[in-house]
Amino acid sequence: MMEKLGMEMVEQCGGLPLAIVVLGGFLGTNLTLSHWQKVQQNFSSYPKRGEYIGGEQDGKVLDVLALSYQDLPYQLKACFLYLGNYPEDFDIDAERLYQLWMAEGFISQEERGEDETMMHVAERYLGELAQRCMVQVELQPEEYSIIRESRGFRCCRLHELMRDLCLSKAKEENFHQVIEYGHINQQEHPSSLSMVTSIGGNTYRKIHRLVINLDKKNSSFRLFEQEERAQHIRTILFFTGDDCDYSSGEQLTCLSKESKFLRVINFDGNTIGNTEGTKELPREIGNLILLRYLGLNMTAFTKLPSSIGNLRHLQTLDLRTSYHRKISIPNVLWKMEGLVHLYLPLFGRFCTKVKLRVDGLRNLETLQNLDSDKVNVRDLFKLPNLRRLENLCVRGKLKDLTMVNNFILNSNHRLQHTSITIENCDFCSEDGLSLLRQLLGCVCLVRLRIDGFIGKLPQYEHQLLCSSLTFLLLQNYKLKEDPMATLEKLPNLRILFLGSAFVGKEMVSSTHGFPHLKRLNLWYLEIEEWRVDHGAMPKLSSLQIAFCKKLQMLPNALRFIPTLHELQISCMPKAFNDRLRVVDGQEGEDFHKISHILSIRFEGKTIPFSG
Repeated sequence: MMEKLGMEMVEQCGGLPLAIVVLGGFLGTNLTLSHWQKVQQNFSSYPKRGEYIGGEQDGKVLDVLALSYQDLPYQLKACFLYLGNYPEDFDIDAERLYQLWMAEGFISQEERGEDETMMHVAERYLGELAQRCMVQVELQPEEYSIIRESRGFRCCRLHELMRDLCLSKAKEENFHQVIEYGHINQQEHPSSLSMVTSIGGNTYRKIHRLVINLDKKNSSFRLFEQEERAQHIRTILFFTGDDCDYSSGEQLTCLSKESKFLRVINFDGNTIGNTEGTKELPREIGNLILLRYLGLNMTAFTKLPSSIGNLRHLQTLDLRTSYHRKISIPNVLWKMEGLVHLYLPLFGRFCTKVKLRVDGLRNLETLQNLDSDKVNVRDLFKLPNLRRLENLCVRGKLKDLTMVNNFILNSNHRLQHTSITIENCDFCSEDGLSLLRQLLGCVCLVRLRIDGFIGKLPQYEHQLLCSSLTFLLLQNYKLKEDPMATLEKLPNLRILFLGSAFVGKEMVSSTHGFPHLKRLNLWYLEIEEWRVDHGAMPKLSSLQIAFCKKLQMLPNALRFIPTLHELQISCMPKAFNDRLRVVDGQEGEDFHKISHILSIRFEGKTIPFSG
């Protein structure tokens, strides 16, 4: 019976793939006869719109899409409509989307399971939309599954027709207003925007969410002709094009003064703001005491006002401003006790009069881009709910790194993801070597960069079997002993960069070594011979060799790695390159070692051989 019903509904889809996929998506949410009969009845009686939307075929697709929307649980309808805020063909960052959903109040606290965060609930929401084939998702890289049960989603996007449905439903429900400023097909100039539109002459419709798409160089406009029209705004999202240089300070000042109920302000795109001189975020931002989300991603602000400390209910603060300029941050972040996700500027590009305190942020779950020179690392012990400590940079002080390591070890498996960059720390002492051993074997440490002084790597120990490291960069430490003997035992390593890291003459990758390594980059090594045993690096897909001026030839065993599909040779001696090239139909001596590789590139100038 169910098979017959299914076939009838598929036939009504007219053979259109999107319609069939979406139909299967929401039929699959309830595999009962009564549910399928109800869907079939609704499908048959749903008003046909093909005659005025792109013809009969488009009408059939839209009928199915509309039914899939109607079948959504209440909380998912708002989450789906929110996707219509984004420009066409936009890759929507999943983590940011979850935080915006949370700030809007779409995610229910009651659905949190034991040891779950609101981010987990939001991820389930997106997963259900994907399961219903209403949104296309892209998974996180494979290595994310090492430290959690599933890989999770990196981003999502809407199919063109699904986005049409999303915008249509959003318009029906007065969900948002989208303004295309600077686009050729712009139909309404923002300066004429009325935020209160008369309906029937008696009632009034208030727009709570405003989306501004900017795609014009030196865009400048006054968003509200009359300031009272900003009073009803709850959310404002800015999206910018590649060449946009939009001065946002004036608009934020207006919003901060008039839109007392604002919950979300987000900038998404390229550099926004005045690119010359000091540009302070308006001090009036501190008036927005209901604000839940403030995203200054890639803006050109260079100074935060101390009034930002008034935002006690803020959940997400994204300060990853333009990496071309530093931003001055006052020591008030510790007051923002509602913060759950804090993103400091990239590459430590911020300045402070004193080290920032973060000890008051007891609800914090995500902390990114902490710099030990500018933030008190001892405050980490005051963050009982921290789950993600990303892009932490420790500079020069082994004491700070020891404190970070102790925090990680005492987190009782609460930390799910940690990535650390270490600069100019001396690991030559026994204490330093012991600390390095603990870091390499850390269960929650996923990415590690070390640029400093290491006398030797710790010998392989059972502790390393617990390592979750997927990315490792070792640079400028001039090891005398072959590092491969230790590194090849790291069970989850996917990416390895070695730069100026070894001054020995021979390097060996042994059988069964690097079981999951996919990418290997070797720069500025002093090796003369690199031996790869048969069975080593069985999953290697990308190899780069650069400035290894004494290396005589590639190892023969590369020919037995079928997964290797990319080879890049940069700035190597001419004799080395000639062994790999085909010149006038004549194969070099070592061409047979790489003939199976799909992409082979020689870049940069050749350098003298130093053998």
